[in-house]
Amino acid sequence: MPLPEASKESALPIGGLMKPKNTLGRRPAVFSAGESAMAQMIDALLAPLKTATDTAKGLIEVRDAVKWGEISADLYAQIYAAYQGAIAAQQQQAAMLEENRSLGERIAQLENWETEKQRYVLQQLPTGTFAYALKPEYAHGEPPHYLCANCYQVGKKRILQTSGLMLVCHDCGSQILMREASGSHRSRGNYDPFEGF
Repeated sequence: MPLPEASKESALPIGGLMKPKNTLGRRPAVFSAGESAMAQMIDALLAPLKTATDTAKGLIEVRDAVKWGEISADLYAQIYAAYQGAIAAQQQQAAMLEENRSLGERIAQLENWETEKQRYVLQQLPTGTFAYALKPEYAHGEPPHYLCANCYQVGKKRILQTSGLMLVCHDCGSQILMREASGSHRSRGNYDPFEGF
């Protein structure tokens, strides 16, 4: 029994029998930006090789010495172009891998900083300035200390160092007066900026 015309187009002959084409399992033609770029690079690599193959076929057909020289020069040019394309693709892939590694490291740093930030609380000092103080429940044996508020805001953990009545950030140069100096205040040698912490 003959197949209708529409069925003949969607069928393949196998051993005298008609079998429908398998359309299942085909990958949809939707690519991500990276896959599209890779597909373009592969096409760019294969185009010169296809041209080189066609040129090689021309060499077999042509026996003329002059034509042979022209065609072989074209063949070498196409092989060289394919080689240059492969080098460029390799360099681009290496750059993409390096960028991917760098972004992975940056994400890990940001995640670690988010965890570290939870250990500190913004605290107003007696002079009205602010610093981030280590929460006692997160000390885990660390001594009480303050972080520079400026550095904290840009994702840096910089411990403020005491210098007399001042707390100093050695990264950004911030200086924070802990308490106003007064005649009745204890001497600098006995001063504890973390008293009452």
